[in-house]
Amino acid sequence: MAIFFRLVDDKRVPKRWYLRGPFRAKEDLDARDYTEAVQRPDPGPLTVPLLRSGNAMDWTEGDYAMPVVSEKVARILRDLAPDDVQLFPVTVQGRREPYFIANAVHACVCVDEKRSVDVRRFTKDGIRPDLAGQYEVIGKLVIDPTRTGGHKLFRVKDWEVALIASEEIKDAFERAGVVGAHFTPVT
Repeated sequence: MAIFFRLVDDKRVPKRWYLRGPFRAKEDLDARDYTEAVQRPDPGPLTVPLLRSGNAMDWTEGDYAMPVVSEKVARILRDLAPDDVQLFPVTVQGRREPYFIANAVHACVCVDEKRSVDVRRFTKDGIRPDLAGQYEVIGKLVIDPTRTGGHKLFRVKDWEVALIASEEIKDAFERAGVVGAHFTPVT
């Protein structure tokens, strides 16, 4: 059985940097555009400013959990999940080395609602009727690995805040010494 992990920014790294959302020229862009599991056109040259300076990370989430990754991580994702992710070059404020926004382009209907804990959906009579049917909260996420469509990096349909990575990606990050990525099992 395939094993998957939720991939998040490791906030426990000491003296680390924190990043904002992207902008182009003097135009702020919506970081959520890169967290919705939608293929995007190339936005052209982008800059990601620092929210707080500190040690650079290989995996960082900017505004709205938008992944910003080092060249090391970009190479791994290109090798292992080329059809699952778009990599848009960005300049991180104060850094010379290349970074990329990693846009996962697939969302899988894969939540195992029987094994997950505290699963609630928005209702049409609730506080966000525009989100009716989507997940409001999932206390402990468990996915069904047979419903991932063979993807190695993807978001969870109707709960796109969750970015999921295969064990193969996790192992490659660990072998490469990637700083800033935290993996929580979800299978």
